[in-house]
Amino acid sequence: MGAGALAARLGVLEHAIDRCGVSSLIGLERCRALREIHAEDNNVDDLRPLAEVTELRVLDFEGNRVSDLTVLAGMTKLHTLELGLTRVTDLA
Repeated sequence: MGAGALAARLGVLEHAIDRCGVSSLIGLERCRALREIHAEDNNVDDLRPLAEVTELRVLDFEGNRVSDLTVLAGMTKLHTLELGLTRVTDLA
């Protein structure tokens, strides 16, 4: 069972996967109640699986390969976003 499937089954509100070699967030789209994701120093480059996880308040993707933040546009509850050492160049 993947991390996303396990988190969905447990109803986890916070998911920490720092320094775990994670390259994909597929599976976390089922975690609709997820409020925090801490995923520092991994290989994540695509945040699209989070598009339907609208309860997110904290995202920490420092040290990942993220470059496109378009998916975050509709996340009105998001108040903390950590993106140091990523490939993000445009916040528009």
